[in-house]
Amino acid sequence: MWPETDRNSSDDATTMWRDPTATGQDEAGNEGTGMVRYVDGGRRFLPGEWPTDPIPWFEEEGSVTVYTERPDAPPDYPPRPGSPAAGG
Repeated sequence: MWPETDRNSSDDATTMWRDPTATGQDEAGNEGTGMVRYVDGGRRFLPGEWPTDPIPWFEEEGSVTVYTERPDAPPDYPPRPGSPAAGG
Protein backbone atom coordinates (compact mmCIF):
# COMPACT_ATOMS: atom_id res chain seq x y z
CA MET A 1 0.00 0.00 0.00
CA TRP A 2 2.87 2.40 0.78
CA PRO A 3 5.98 2.87 -1.35
CA GLU A 4 8.25 2.54 1.70
CA THR A 5 8.13 0.46 4.88
CA ASP A 6 5.27 1.74 7.04
CA ARG A 7 6.27 1.51 10.71
CA ASN A 8 3.07 3.01 12.13
CA SER A 9 1.17 -0.30 12.52
CA SER A 10 -2.10 1.37 11.59
CA ASP A 11 -2.87 -0.23 8.24
CA ASP A 12 -4.50 -3.43 9.42
CA ALA A 13 -7.83 -4.03 11.11
CA THR A 14 -9.51 -6.65 13.27
CA THR A 15 -13.08 -7.47 14.23
CA MET A 16 -14.41 -7.37 17.77
CA TRP A 17 -17.62 -7.32 19.75
CA ARG A 18 -18.63 -6.54 23.31
CA ASP A 19 -19.72 -9.53 25.36
CA PRO A 20 -21.87 -8.24 28.24
CA THR A 21 -21.46 -11.52 30.17
CA ALA A 22 -17.67 -11.99 29.93
CA THR A 23 -15.79 -11.33 33.16
CA GLY A 24 -12.23 -10.25 33.72
CA GLN A 25 -9.95 -7.38 34.64
CA ASP A 26 -10.08 -3.91 33.15
CA GLU A 27 -7.02 -1.80 32.34
CA ALA A 28 -6.71 -0.76 36.01
CA GLY A 29 -6.85 -4.35 37.28
CA ASN A 30 -10.43 -4.16 38.59
CA GLU A 31 -12.64 -7.22 38.13
CA GLY A 32 -15.83 -6.61 36.23
CA THR A 33 -18.40 -7.91 33.79
CA GLY A 34 -18.55 -6.95 30.13
CA MET A 35 -15.49 -7.28 27.92
CA VAL A 36 -14.47 -6.85 24.31
CA ARG A 37 -13.95 -10.10 22.43
CA TYR A 38 -11.61 -10.15 19.47
CA VAL A 39 -13.08 -12.40 16.78
CA ASP A 40 -11.12 -15.37 15.45
CA GLY A 41 -8.26 -14.91 17.92
CA GLY A 42 -7.84 -11.28 16.89
CA ARG A 43 -6.90 -12.13 13.32
CA ARG A 44 -5.87 -8.94 11.47
CA PHE A 45 -6.38 -7.96 7.86
CA LEU A 46 -4.59 -5.54 5.55
CA PRO A 47 -6.47 -3.40 3.01
CA GLY A 48 -7.74 -5.60 0.19
CA GLU A 49 -7.40 -8.75 2.32
CA TRP A 50 -10.72 -8.59 4.19
CA PRO A 51 -12.17 -12.12 4.17
CA THR A 52 -14.98 -13.08 1.85
CA ASP A 53 -15.84 -16.07 4.06
CA PRO A 54 -18.29 -15.45 6.91
CA ILE A 55 -16.66 -13.94 10.00
CA PRO A 56 -17.48 -15.90 13.19
CA TRP A 57 -19.25 -13.00 14.93
CA PHE A 58 -20.51 -13.52 18.47
CA GLU A 59 -18.85 -16.92 18.91
CA GLU A 60 -16.99 -17.28 22.18
CA GLU A 61 -14.98 -20.25 20.92
CA GLY A 62 -11.88 -18.92 19.20
CA SER A 63 -12.39 -15.37 20.48
CA VAL A 64 -9.96 -13.58 22.79
CA THR A 65 -10.72 -11.17 25.64
CA VAL A 66 -7.21 -10.80 27.09
CA TYR A 67 -3.94 -11.41 25.28
CA THR A 68 -1.13 -13.02 27.24
CA GLU A 69 1.32 -11.87 24.54
CA ARG A 70 1.13 -8.78 22.36
CA PRO A 71 -0.39 -9.90 19.02
CA ASP A 72 0.77 -6.85 17.08
CA ALA A 73 4.36 -6.53 18.25
CA PRO A 74 6.29 -4.47 15.72
CA PRO A 75 9.24 -6.07 13.95
CA ASP A 76 12.69 -5.41 15.35
CA TYR A 77 13.89 -2.88 12.78
CA PRO A 78 17.58 -2.02 12.55
CA PRO A 79 18.40 1.51 13.68
CA ARG A 80 18.61 4.17 10.99
CA PRO A 81 22.14 5.26 10.13
CA GLY A 82 23.10 8.36 12.09
CA SER A 83 20.49 7.80 14.81
CA PRO A 84 21.54 7.59 18.48
CA ALA A 85 20.48 3.94 18.48
CA ALA A 86 22.98 3.28 15.68
CA GLY A 87 25.74 4.81 17.77
CA GLY A 88 26.11 7.89 15.61
